[in-house]
Amino acid sequence: MSDLLTWIRWVESRIAAVAIHEQLYLRVVDATRGPMTVTFTVRLLQPSPAGLRRVLNLGPALAQALQVDAVRVADTARGIHIEIPSPAPRTPTATWLAQHTHGTRVAVGMDSFRHPVVVDLADYPSLLFVGPTRKGKTEAAKSVLYALLTRNPDPADLSAIVVGRRSNWACLASLPGVVDIIGDHETALEAARWLSRELHARHCAGQAPANRQAILFVVDDLPYLLQNVPEIADHLGAIAGAGGAVGMYQLIITHFAGSRAGTGGQAVDNNITARILYRPSSKASAALSAGTGGLGVEHLSGAKGDALLILDGVAQRVATAHLPPDAPGLRPTTAPRPSAHLPWRAGIAQNGTERPHHPPIPAATTSMGEGGETTCFSRSSRSAAPPDPGIELVERLRATLPDARPKGPLLPSDRPPSPMERAALRYLHDKLGSKERVYPLAWGFKNRKTWTWLDQALKGNRR
Repeated sequence: MSDLLTWIRWVESRIAAVAIHEQLYLRVVDATRGPMTVTFTVRLLQPSPAGLRRVLNLGPALAQALQVDAVRVADTARGIHIEIPSPAPRTPTATWLAQHTHGTRVAVGMDSFRHPVVVDLADYPSLLFVGPTRKGKTEAAKSVLYALLTRNPDPADLSAIVVGRRSNWACLASLPGVVDIIGDHETALEAARWLSRELHARHCAGQAPANRQAILFVVDDLPYLLQNVPEIADHLGAIAGAGGAVGMYQLIITHFAGSRAGTGGQAVDNNITARILYRPSSKASAALSAGTGGLGVEHLSGAKGDALLILDGVAQRVATAHLPPDAPGLRPTTAPRPSAHLPWRAGIAQNGTERPHHPPIPAATTSMGEGGETTCFSRSSRSAAPPDPGIELVERLRATLPDARPKGPLLPSDRPPSPMERAALRYLHDKLGSKERVYPLAWGFKNRKTWTWLDQALKGNRR
């Protein structure tokens, strides 16, 4: 402790020397040791707009004076914070996050004053982790998932579907709420399609999130996934935009935001206002990923776990957590076992290494939303809704389509329908009597693209 106090006094003297050289009148009012930084709170003795701007631009000069990698200077209600990388950084653990997590209010890290930083998924249903490789993004997301599942241990309340490298996520397979860990992009796409259908069914049912089991979709390494199945972006955007109202949440991990290659497009970027950003490769990349400049993301230390949490454009320094291997509830993974009843795995060839190795999905019922069949979770053992006549019609129509799938939507969503498929759409519309009942059966969801295709089939291409 004496060494730390000596270091703090030395830093204060260097801050004073830089301020005097710049003819700025500052007073250090506090020094707080946080997990990743020591934060010096200073005040301008003669406040002015010009003086404040000069103080906020002192970061590079202070980094040189203190011989550290980077110094971030931020203006807050408490005063001006000068954040110096700690000589002994220490990130919190996932078990500490769990202690401060209650329902959908999940702790995502610790701030510079050693207080928990909490994000309520009811207000921010999708959380984006952004940064270059090896900065702690996946470890942070695993810790958040662990905190949510250990504080909501009943799978009837919350279940998680994880897309990511199995070697990274298998440690969480023993948690009751982990429904599936998906290691290949084709199964990931099928899971996203199923989630889109479930989203539509829940909105049609009009039930509040409290009456539904919450579903958490975790997507690791999104850029790689987009390279192989770019159409998954439509489903992620739909969940980001409308999932929070019906208890469907997302944790998405990517290398950069603000571009189609990083997040899949504006539907994801514009609907995710909760972001955890790690030090980027450049100032331009920082502004693009944050959605705005001037937050000082580029002045983070670059150490694992050192990040900024941005909620609605307001930034806060946060140390994200790591998941210790001996955390309560974790145990060595068991041998893989098949779960053929998972809707997104039906009809997909599985080998021994890609079968899910977790407890089966909780008891489910079949809910009908606007004529579309969607397997969904339930808190109780309610009887299944009566079958919709459109389902039997779809089964008959499948035989007429040369590339029909054995399960899932009637038509592929990556190309316009063929003349034969347009005829099937007109037949389906005539029988069901509504466009809104056609979308979930034909494609599993409704967006601008499917609306155009159906409109062309019904109006412009009847020959």
